[in-house]
Amino acid sequence: MKPSSEAIAWFRETLLNKTEMLTLLYELIDEKLADLPIPDSDTLGASKSEWEMFISLASYLYKLLAETNTNIIFSRSESQIETIFLNSLNWGSFMHGISEVGAPLLTFVDSKSNAEEYAHKQRTYIRSVREARHMIRNELGIDSPYDFIELVTRDKLKTEEDKKIEATMILLQDDMQLGSTFQLMPQAPFPGIIVDGKSIRVDAYIWDPEDDEYGLVLECDGYEFHSEKQTFKRDRKRDRQIGSSGLRVLRFSGSEIYNSPIEVAAEIIKELRLQRGYAAE
Repeated sequence: MKPSSEAIAWFRETLLNKTEMLTLLYELIDEKLADLPIPDSDTLGASKSEWEMFISLASYLYKLLAETNTNIIFSRSESQIETIFLNSLNWGSFMHGISEVGAPLLTFVDSKSNAEEYAHKQRTYIRSVREARHMIRNELGIDSPYDFIELVTRDKLKTEEDKKIEATMILLQDDMQLGSTFQLMPQAPFPGIIVDGKSIRVDAYIWDPEDDEYGLVLECDGYEFHSEKQTFKRDRKRDRQIGSSGLRVLRFSGSEIYNSPIEVAAEIIKELRLQRGYAAE
């Protein structure tokens, strides 16, 4: 069912208010985790209390990611349209990425570096950490996140907060987090792509740590910047140049973003699901 105009207006205003946005995301995370079915003990490979601790840690981790993403969006967006655009995607990532198999989460990164070089460095880092984690697991005989939690919280940590922080640090570096999240850089520079004699900066760049060849450029056309015919032609030339560099481009109009932020986010999430080999919803 398509949301009412009143619901869209409320959602849009929430996307533009940092405090309300974080409240919305925190409530969404709690709801999604509460709806997860509890596996039976054989499938779980852990006790019910360990499962509950894992859910508590997951909540802490997701909310930390939500806060980081939101802070980056409000610090890097250059217009209200961009804020609506990026926060709708931030919301869509958690809406679909917590409880649905194959739905990707997004990690926003705050960097003004060369986007492609930054992505390459991140992929290299992720692989090195994975290799180190694999060696540690083999040496210690650790097979699951529950074993990690039990190991680091055994005797040396006294408070529940200490346990939560220590175990969350481990989960942050675990294979699930290292590979399953796509990374998004707002206002991403591409000094190697030249249009009309100048290097370009795109509204957002998403890359897949699992695939060296995949890069998705997102462009949002604000009302004030993209209404003239000459600007329209320049943007299409820019899209062709980006595409010739091996990157996929998704461009959304200001009116699309303003009037249908949920649908815009869903279209991008669909693209990311397909990239990982999952069927679109």
